[in-house]
Amino acid sequence: MKKEIKNITIVAKPQLNNLIKQNRMQKQPVNLTEYAKNIFEANKAKGFWDEKRSQVELLVLVQSELFEAFEAVRKDKVIVAELQILKNLTKNVDKKFPKLNADNFKHRFVENVKDTLQDEIADTIIRLLDFAGSRNMKLYDPREDKDTPVDYEAAKVGFRQITFIVANMCNGIGALYDRHIGYVETTDLMFFLVAFAEHNEIDIWLHIELKLFYNSLRAYKHGKKF
Repeated sequence: MKKEIKNITIVAKPQLNNLIKQNRMQKQPVNLTEYAKNIFEANKAKGFWDEKRSQVELLVLVQSELFEAFEAVRKDKVIVAELQILKNLTKNVDKKFPKLNADNFKHRFVENVKDTLQDEIADTIIRLLDFAGSRNMKLYDPREDKDTPVDYEAAKVGFRQITFIVANMCNGIGALYDRHIGYVETTDLMFFLVAFAEHNEIDIWLHIELKLFYNSLRAYKHGKKF
């Protein structure tokens, strides 16, 4: 059973529990292009695309999420026992609630996940997917390309080396302000961060799904100006 939220699928309680019990990671979406388009449509429904958005604004928002990931490590807001945290999202649901309802989920997400390193990495990737969806980019996993110029091995560092990850990506993004950005640059940025997450055993695609569900329950423009 999956729950549909504005075309964004969120792993509902039975699947979440199965992932936890079997110690399985959420798989990367097969069709990244469609996934990005769905995220764009969900954000559009929340009002984020009511006005035209410049490329520079969108890139700065990506950078802002990277700096929040950096701050999460500085403040030691890193989920260490990831499986336990995921269990906390669903524990005692059967006894206290007939289902994992919106208010219950929001409270537990804020308590256990929001503003952690994992959450901020998910936010960064969601920003990139939103950007790609708005431009109708055809996405793919560039790590499958043997001729890719990006050294994804360089992203395989520990949490404490988040400074390197943020500096590397922000430097690359800054160089793109005045250039047309296509699917190559977008996927390179996205999967450099995915490589960092996977190296640190972060279940990044599950965190993205959880954040998309949380975002679907938030107010218009998430209560922000833009």
